[in-house]
Amino acid sequence: GGPKYRAHATPYPPHWTEEVDAASGALYFYHELRDEASWQHPLVDTFKEVLDLIASLVAEHATLGNLAQRIEQELADVQRRAAEELAEWIGP
Repeated sequence: GGPKYRAHATPYPPHWTEEVDAASGALYFYHELRDEASWQHPLVDTFKEVLDLIASLVAEHATLGNLAQRIEQELADVQRRAAEELAEWIGP
């Protein structure tokens, strides 16, 4: 096989892998535990949230330092909310 191309340098969430459709050669994403496939990157919603935040901060003419600080705070808030949601989760 040739070199493996990745859709993004960021690691995928647990149990997600990048695959290539044998018929079309198109890239898709597969979740092993759920036996679920998707054409969308598993972090697409997260990436969209970050881009929306940046767009709103740019519209406010935030300084670069303030921009970086607010992005870091938003990411910390998202991580906290995810941890809270997972606290009551009972897995397979």
